[in-house]
Formats: sequence, structure tokens, C-alpha cells
Amino acid sequence: RASRYQEAIAVAEKVVELTRKAPIYLAWLGWIYGAGRERDSARNVLRELMERSKKEYISPLFISWILSELTEEGDAFEWLEKAFKERSPFIAFWRLPVFDSLSSDPRFKALLKKIGLDK
Repeated sequence: RASRYQEAIAVAEKVVELTRKAPIYLAWLGWIYGAGRERDSARNVLRELMERSKKEYISPLFISWILSELTEEGDAFEWLEKAFKERSPFIAFWRLPVFDSLSSDPRFKALLKKIGLDK
């Protein structure tokens, strides 16, 4: 299993490089780092996205991906709520496996219901 994460990380790092650190791919890399238990690397990506969000648009959904994998659910829900309130164009991504760790939480189910993805 560890080798699969290393393979995923290598691919994601290449995509991040090729896209000049496009936020969506950087967030995916952060999520993969977290899933692979490379928590320090995940936090570094999170810090970079948070810093960039002061100067450019970074979807709150991207921040929540990383936080959900770091099991910082309270913060993840705060960012999910921001994404909902701003009507994030990435709202359809809420059904992706990236949120599996949150799927049993009543707050997540309530948010899915608000946006009509509770079916």
C-alpha cells in the first residue's frame, strides 16, 4: 500500500510542477500526502494554499480536502461551509472519496442535503 501512495505522490508532484502549482492540483497533492501519512508535507501544502489565498482565489473546498485527511474535521467543516456559502463552482466534488472520512458525520450529511447531493 505504501508504494501505491508513493506512486500517487510522484504523479501528483509532476502534475503540480507541470501546472505551475495550480491550486486544484496542489490541493490534491496535499490530500494524497495526508492519505499517505506524510502529515508534515500535507501541512506544508496547506500553509502554501492558505498564504496564496490572501492574494488569489483559492476555493475553500481545496482547503477542506487537506484538512479532512489530516482529521481536523472541525476546520474541514468550517471551510466546507465557506465553500457552500460562496457557491463554489467545485461543489459537485463533494461526493468524491476525498470526503470519505467525513461522510458519516451529521454535519456533512446536512451540507449535502442543503446542496441537493444527499441522494
